[in-house]
Amino acid sequence: GKHSNHYMARPDRYSYNCFINAFSKWEGNSSEKVETILEKMNAFAEDAASSDNVIDRDYEPLIRPDAFTYNSLMNYYATRKNDHLSAQRAEDLLLRMSELSQQGGKVQMESTSFNIVLKAWSNSGGGIHGAQRAESVLRMMIKLYSQGHGNVRPDAVSFSTVISSYSKVDPEDASIAVEKVMEILDEMEGSYFPVSDSNVNSCYNAAANVIVKTGSKDAVDRVKELMSRMKNMDAVPDGKMITSFIEAYASEGSDESFRRGKEQLLEMMDEQELELDSVPFNIFLDSILKGDSTKKMEQAEELMAAMDKVRGNARPDLKSYSMILSALSRSSAKGAEQKAAGYLRNMLKSYSDGYQNAKPDSFVFNCVISMLARSKQGEWADD
Repeated sequence: GKHSNHYMARPDRYSYNCFINAFSKWEGNSSEKVETILEKMNAFAEDAASSDNVIDRDYEPLIRPDAFTYNSLMNYYATRKNDHLSAQRAEDLLLRMSELSQQGGKVQMESTSFNIVLKAWSNSGGGIHGAQRAESVLRMMIKLYSQGHGNVRPDAVSFSTVISSYSKVDPEDASIAVEKVMEILDEMEGSYFPVSDSNVNSCYNAAANVIVKTGSKDAVDRVKELMSRMKNMDAVPDGKMITSFIEAYASEGSDESFRRGKEQLLEMMDEQELELDSVPFNIFLDSILKGDSTKKMEQAEELMAAMDKVRGNARPDLKSYSMILSALSRSSAKGAEQKAAGYLRNMLKSYSDGYQNAKPDSFVFNCVISMLARSKQGEWADD
């Protein structure tokens, strides 16, 4: 009776694992608390294992930390942003798992364990150093897999996490980052990656993001190359890839890049396997309006007209109309008020026809009303 009730009341490994996971969702520094939990679990397990009481000994496998415990603890450190010491602690725990796995028992490393540490280094804020540390963990993973440890096979999460970490480097390291990313993709395609992985797009999307965010001079050609490589892996470029592709054109900032970028977007809309929304169009529109071209209003209006002709969710939405109306409100060009009123009419018609993404808000109404109120053409305000 007494011993049995005491045994039943004890927290088990699942209880402590949940406790560690809860700390991962808190922003404060709880490293001492989560480390104490691990120490307690190990201490309870050792005491139970050496007990003369059979009920206590039965408690040992219920409280002994397992792979999920270590993964939870590493995930706590991986969620600490811009902290290289937390990333280092996560990697130390991975190495401890490696030692325990060689001893047998419940602590066995798998791909998830490595991916958590990759996330830790990607979140570390360490720039090129953090990215290189993530890559070194990936290479450790690759080596173990090549030696026959099938449970640590790198997957799409592994490669995309490391690739993404290179998007967070300082400008002076940008060229190194892009070359590193292309090397990692080469390796991924060569040997270690299951083509059937449904998340293969995430790796190429991450690479395109690095190319664009680091300001690569030949960004358009590089992203275009990625799209070709995707098709070789039986993957179809998705909205994120198209967005990066258009961002690459937008970053060039020339009138010619606007022309080619718009042509590419419209050509892609004709490809049946691509389901595009307004995001790449809006990114392009935003870049045009923030650019220095003397033709930027003309180009923005051209793009809006092109969007009006496309299908589905690629049509102008609230964000599209807000950007063009805001730009017109700052313009001193003749007829800006009439154009603004025309865009508002188009927006209202689109919404009344059932396109929910074109639902106007107070900003667009206030913007047009303000423009018409400033206009000397009173009849426009009466409209």
